[in-house]
Amino acid sequence: PTQPYSAFPGVRPSALQERDMWGTTPLDQLWCRIEFRSRDYEGDFTPPSVRGSISYPGQFGIVNWGGVAIDEDRQVLVLNSAAIPNLLRFVPRKEVEEIARKGEKSDHARGLAMQHGTPYGVYVLPFLSPLGIPCSAPPWGNLTAIDIGAQKVMWQRPLGTSADTAPLGIAVPGIFNTGGSTVTRTGLAFIGATMDHYLRAFDVASGKELWRARLPAAANATPATFTTPKGRQIVVVAAGGHEVLGSPSSDYVMAFALPDKATR
Repeated sequence: PTQPYSAFPGVRPSALQERDMWGTTPLDQLWCRIEFRSRDYEGDFTPPSVRGSISYPGQFGIVNWGGVAIDEDRQVLVLNSAAIPNLLRFVPRKEVEEIARKGEKSDHARGLAMQHGTPYGVYVLPFLSPLGIPCSAPPWGNLTAIDIGAQKVMWQRPLGTSADTAPLGIAVPGIFNTGGSTVTRTGLAFIGATMDHYLRAFDVASGKELWRARLPAAANATPATFTTPKGRQIVVVAAGGHEVLGSPSSDYVMAFALPDKATR
């Protein structure tokens, strides 16, 4: 027996197909298609193999780290999601031990899980083109609002862009994200989470982006909000960056003051 998929509306992407392979040029798109055909892929829960397999939506998808935020007054659930494929390949134990003995520091070595006590190690790497861009088509990250009572998606939109991490500053909408959102009683959803360096505010009802602020580094964290003794509302977020995601490390905590009487 297996656990059934939830009937509650979700954000799980469709299964990958060769025609879905993407690139910024015909050459890297062709590379991704060739690589896709050379790997095992049978949809959800495709197991690793010696030949190599594809895991999608990947180890960091779909909802991760930040969880969800709930607007109790409006009964709306807000969640950010990400979906980037991973490449997995079993590595015979003898080869794993040789890599460890040499102390290799390549990208492949960093992506190698040793799997001690088993016949194999396993490489786990994002499925990227030679240009370092995901082989699956964007958006790679979304923000979604779900009506809890009606159990329907109210809106969904790409979250963030690749401008701070992609070659030549290419701003592809909908970027990988890790972090969470916070909603306020005024109907705003605040979120950083993306690989670009912004904190954003969205209208919970419509999904419209109402405001954004540039940060010194990515805010891969969940914002917090509180009210001062004088009654002024503050939103704070840790802009600590994320070296694995291409944002420099930082130790900033950024605070923003809302107007005394928030208007929409």
